Amino acid sequence: MRSRGVRPAAWRSVRRAALTRTWRVVALALAAALALVAPVGLAACTDDAGQARASAAAVLDVLKDPTREGLEGLVGTSGAAELDAAATELAGEGIDLYELMSHLGRHFDYTIDSVQVTGDEAVVAVSSSNADFSAAMASAEARADAWLESEDGQQAYAAGDKDAISRRYAELLYEEVDASTETVSASGELRLRRADGSSWRLEDGSEDELVSVFFAGQQVAW
Repeated sequence: MRSRGVRPAAWRSVRRAALTRTWRVVALALAAALALVAPVGLAACTDDAGQARASAAAVLDVLKDPTREGLEGLVGTSGAAELDAAATELAGEGIDLYELMSHLGRHFDYTIDSVQVTGDEAVVAVSSSNADFSAAMASAEARADAWLESEDGQQAYAAGDKDAISRRYAELLYEEVDASTETVSASGELRLRRADGSSWRLEDGSEDELVSVFFAGQQVAW
């Protein structure tokens, strides 16, 4: 049997591998939002800049409270398959996509600083903030290491129960993110294209920009 001191180091790679996949799946789930032309509030907008602003805000507002209903309503039928695939993949790690998203979005906030429209293209400048995920992850990992020395942790380790370890780490991460008082801020741009009349949508291939805005520019390697 491995010594107690080896267990945290041995399983840290398991946790990180699982969360690296989690990070990718979250990005795919966010990218699914790009499939929809956000219609909220457009009828009341009389100019192109106002319409583009409303479209960007409709997407970002959902990400402030990314529930199953909100995300499914945002992506519509065209994005439902992507969300289902993301949820299924994460379920294989013992993690619920919508629970994860609800915690990651708990401290997300944004302001739209400006909108520049040129023909059928618009650039929406956004300032955003979110929890300091690096700090939350470090605290969660320290607590996970301690948990691995507990009776429950030792049983999961002895059984090779990677799902149980991933779930426990996710629970600890949720707690640390929810309790976070430190935030990170960043500026970014979302690019939109006129889709039909007064409807605007985020451009295809904008998932990196949307993820960056959501995570306030943080490049966290899970």
